[in-house]
Amino acid sequence: MKNGLITLAVFICLVFSLSGGVSAATITDVKGHWAEASINKWISAGYVSGYPEGLFKPNQKISRAEFVTLVNKAFKKQNPNSQCKFSDVKQTDWFYPGVLAGVAGGYISGYEGGTFKPGKFISRQEAAVIITRLLQLNNGSNMNFKDANSIPGWSASGIKAVVANNIMKGYSDGTFKAAQSITRAEAVTALDRAYVSFMAFQGVKGSVKMNNCPVEGALVKLFARNNPSVLKDVSTTDSNGMYKIAAQPGSYNLEVNKDGSLGYAYNISIGKGIATLQDFSLVKVSIN
Repeated sequence: MKNGLITLAVFICLVFSLSGGVSAATITDVKGHWAEASINKWISAGYVSGYPEGLFKPNQKISRAEFVTLVNKAFKKQNPNSQCKFSDVKQTDWFYPGVLAGVAGGYISGYEGGTFKPGKFISRQEAAVIITRLLQLNNGSNMNFKDANSIPGWSASGIKAVVANNIMKGYSDGTFKAAQSITRAEAVTALDRAYVSFMAFQGVKGSVKMNNCPVEGALVKLFARNNPSVLKDVSTTDSNGMYKIAAQPGSYNLEVNKDGSLGYAYNISIGKGIATLQDFSLVKVSIN
């Protein structure tokens, strides 16, 4: 019973901190904070909120589960056909939709042994890699941080990309502190900048997978919905299975093909100044 009460209490706190219940006007601990504008913006948008006692706790660390949930709330990257096979993530977990979306979108990965570690505090380098994959950012230039030599190879390109695109920055002492846990304020600010960058693209973008693995070299075609013979644009997926097609506002159909494996999406709406997400899971077509 005691464990059940603790779990319920944690769940209630997360619901208040990640969905709603406390407005920007009632938050008392972000006034004058360097991230005040971004925090208030995200609270007003309903992507994040404060705690029941009227605090946001901007300098508090954020877990991996909380971070991917924030990403999912803002970017709404969904794929109902995707699967999540982490041994420590269940369908009944409050963070399951966010993790599922991240797996489907190809921007999150787990640890050796098939775990996701949802309760583990997320590091700045992990956040940088997720954002880089999410936005399909190109690699940036060399890093000039004093602690650049301590940044591991697996995260270096992601950090370069978010820094080059002004999504994440270093500290006043000239370091990046890649392994340090990211705070709620830093997470919201980075994701807000990422969202602004994401929305600057008008068209459709997403990932192509087969058997839950990224598909490189798949041809993605965009057609006008009411005139399937009119090809608007094409894109070829990169090594991470990502594609991007710029398009004018309207309604479209999408077709994906790779060596006889196909995927389709119909009636995809692209709005003015909007980036629409569409992921694919290819199916091998057999002709008897």
